[in-house]
Amino acid sequence: MSFWRVLSIVSGLVSLVSFVEAARQAAAGEWPDTLLLGLVLAALAWRFHRRAARTELAAKVRGPSRVTSDLSADDVHAALDDDGFWSLVDEARQSARDDEDALQQLTALCEPLEPVELVAFRLRLDEHLNDAYRWDLWAAAFLIEGGCSDDGFLYFRAWLVLQGRERFEAALADPESLADWIETAVRTDCESLLYLPIEVFEKNTGQGFPHDHLPRSPSDPEGEPWDEDDVATVLPKLAAKVGWPGA
Repeated sequence: MSFWRVLSIVSGLVSLVSFVEAARQAAAGEWPDTLLLGLVLAALAWRFHRRAARTELAAKVRGPSRVTSDLSADDVHAALDDDGFWSLVDEARQSARDDEDALQQLTALCEPLEPVELVAFRLRLDEHLNDAYRWDLWAAAFLIEGGCSDDGFLYFRAWLVLQGRERFEAALADPESLADWIETAVRTDCESLLYLPIEVFEKNTGQGFPHDHLPRSPSDPEGEPWDEDDVATVLPKLAAKVGWPGA
């Protein structure tokens, strides 16, 4: 049993005792002064539980055998949930001066992660790249960059993820929201984000990245295709913001 698992069990038991004592105090008309202690210990027990789960999963990708030889899709999904993914991106974004600085800070945040967590990070990234594979967001990239190829749209979606959860989800809900904050001369090529977890993984483990756990990309974008001559009509607010001719 791991150290973190022991801490989780002990914290959980002590928090339970604290809750029982608080209930006794309340029933006796006394102030339940152990309630706060129980809440704090319960929160710690949960954090220790998650750390224990990550450590136990990471054990599967260590040792002399090839990485992830016995790692399942469920293991990868459990290693880093969507909130955990966004907490890393948002922390890197919060104090960054620009996109390049955000990438450097995100790299530093990813370096201490377990190998399975790095696989899960790339999995979550790919899920969001797939969510954003839409014609209306391709129109946004086309307007902002003055044209956008298949690869360019992939790098745009990676850049959109790097802007943080709030802006990414707002753009999914309404691509016109980009006009509220985007700078007219911004560069939206963020290819480096695609390789970040792979490079950190290979540096930390000395082994190749296990791509077999990643989701497939959709064959076609979601939504209605548009013609380049009429792209400004898809997102008129954004077209006006970037100074698109005729917008």
